[in-house]
Amino acid sequence: MEARFSEPVRIAAQAGRADVRELRTAAEALRAIHRDGLGDFQVESPLWHQAADKLMAAERVGSGEAVEDARRALLKLLAHTARSG
Repeated sequence: MEARFSEPVRIAAQAGRADVRELRTAAEALRAIHRDGLGDFQVESPLWHQAADKLMAAERVGSGEAVEDARRALLKLLAHTARSG
């Protein structure tokens, strides 16, 4: 079962560009934070770890509650990154 968010998370496709990319699943979000630098690779940040952990749990469990919890953690990380960046 795919861990699909109820609503996509919209992010800038690339730093400094206006185009928008939509993350629709926990797997896409995990790739974005691990491979693409979403969250600025702030691996020392508890918020980064919380988002990564919850996204991995959503992938394993697949329940709606776990997926939405992961989405909220990702949004929290993005908000923190935007404020500190």
